[in-house]
Amino acid sequence: ARLRAQELLQRAQEGEDFAVLAREYSADPATGQIGGDLGWFSRGAMTKPFEEAAFALESSGDLSPVVETEFGFHIILLEERRASDRIPFEAVKNQLVHDLQKEYIAEKTKAWRTKITDHQAANSNPEAIEAAYQKARQVHLGALGEAAAP
Repeated sequence: ARLRAQELLQRAQEGEDFAVLAREYSADPATGQIGGDLGWFSRGAMTKPFEEAAFALESSGDLSPVVETEFGFHIILLEERRASDRIPFEAVKNQLVHDLQKEYIAEKTKAWRTKITDHQAANSNPEAIEAAYQKARQVHLGALGEAAAP
């Protein structure tokens, strides 16, 4: 199988159409029939040896050496590269932390407001109310120039 793969690699390097070779010789029933096209994939989607070989290719049209994986022997043709649409965690970490902090504070503030405005759970303190009333009365009467009566 390795010798067959080496021979096919040489033929592709000499200019034979990769897709035609894949349709004729690929043992993969899914991709062989479509010329070996795997579509777009990102790191972590393929087995390690295959991934390393694929991401080592630099330019459109580059062919990998024969790659051995647990699935057999492979030749990879790089058709195109595109930038990943994934943003690295480190690039968004600070924003995520900030957003989570804001969300946490908003939730705690809402719970606190609900607690302090819950009239069903409110308890009155008659002594504090009376003391506040007397103080306000004294201030009010003092401002009017009248003597404060107890």
